This record gives sequence, C-alpha cells and structure tokens, in this order.
Amino acid sequence: MLAGIQPVIYGDGTKLRDYVYIGDVVEANVAALEKGAGEIFNIASEYPTNDLQVFLTVRDLLGKKNVEPRFVPRRPGEIQQIRLDISKARRLLGWTPRVALAEGARRTVGFFQQAAEVVAKAAH
Repeated sequence: MLAGIQPVIYGDGTKLRDYVYIGDVVEANVAALEKGAGEIFNIASEYPTNDLQVFLTVRDLLGKKNVEPRFVPRRPGEIQQIRLDISKARRLLGWTPRVALAEGARRTVGFFQQAAEVVAKAAH
C-alpha cells in the first residue's frame, strides 16, 4: 500500500494467524539463549488475527481509506487457523509478548514510512 500496489489477500480474509511483534521475538530468542538449553518454544501472541483485520489495521495507519484488497483463491494446502500455545516459553523463559498487534503495526508502518522517505531523498 505504501508503494501504491493493491494488497492481495488469499482466500476470503478469515484465515487466522498468531502474529507477534518482531521486538518480542528478539526478546524471546535472547531469553532462549540464556535459559532455553536446546529446548523448542512456540513464540506468538496467543491472539489469532484474521488477514482482513491486519489489512484494515495497516490501511488505517497509512490513511488510505479508499484502498481495497484484491481477494484471490486460497493457496492449496494452506492452514485456515494457527494459534500457538506459549505456556512453555512463559514457564521456562519467563517470556510473554509485550507489544499488542495494533502497537506493533504502528511501529512497523512507521519504520517502513521512514525507510521510504530515506529512499526518496536519496533518489533526488
């Protein structure tokens, strides 16, 4: 959307994913290095969000109310719902996500807006 390209949603927008902010993932990885002892952990928010909600959140943050997604057929074999249990990470690492989806989206959109401004200035 930032580049003026129409976003694509595979399926009807109801597919659920358990998104987690990258800063929280970094903290989980650092905790795993310190306390993980070769264990495997699920790192997630525990709050599934559908594709359409992610699109609407980003669209609102960009102020592009007139942009609509292009819906295309669901990809073969794609799982409809993913929600991860982070209780092991909570228990062994003392980790829980701290950044909610809306705040993580705000930070991510801000990062890409700044990056686009830098590229635009460098081009001139």
